Amino acid sequence: MQYNTIIFDCDGTLLNTYDLIAHTVVKTFEECFPNIKLSDEEVDAFFGPLLEDSFAKYTSDEELFNKAIDTYHKYNLQLHSEYVYAYPNVKEVLKTLKEKNYNLVIVSNKLTATIKYGLEIAGINQFIDKIIGSDIMKAPKPDPDGIKQALNGIENPQALMVGDTAFDILAAKNAGIQSVGVTWCQTKRADFEKIGADHIIDDMMELLNILE
Repeated sequence: MQYNTIIFDCDGTLLNTYDLIAHTVVKTFEECFPNIKLSDEEVDAFFGPLLEDSFAKYTSDEELFNKAIDTYHKYNLQLHSEYVYAYPNVKEVLKTLKEKNYNLVIVSNKLTATIKYGLEIAGINQFIDKIIGSDIMKAPKPDPDGIKQALNGIENPQALMVGDTAFDILAAKNAGIQSVGVTWCQTKRADFEKIGADHIIDDMMELLNILE
């Protein structure tokens, strides 16, 4: 299939933000929920879903909930420069795709401004044509709205979604486009096979083979 548009998730796909998110979650809980000691599995559960959905599991108090969200964003921005960087071969692949005139878009369940900041720190913002964050979507992935917005204005879009979680693969399915699961974050090859990813790669360079 001939594609003209590649849609990427951000965290866990283009940017290694694992340590950033883990440190941010821990510092937020130390400040807002000092009596709760999170397990590694509970910290990992913050990867992928909307932040609001994650914190809603820990409090029904609106004031505390809002404080936790604000505190998370505060620490997340403070720690970006220390913990955010692109995965191996991401910059090289984005550069190659841009030279081949692909439309490169990010659709992420993360705030648009924070996505842009991370891309700038990693030195890859110049390759991205459009960013659809959680504040722009009508509903988060796996809802297809972000992908549909990403394709608005592109003539005869033939798109491929690249992501590291089930949310990305299911969003692609719901939008009627093909998907690529990447194995360098948390989701394993067997899990991608189970949810029906069309392609699975272990290195970003392999994406170029799919597009040949």
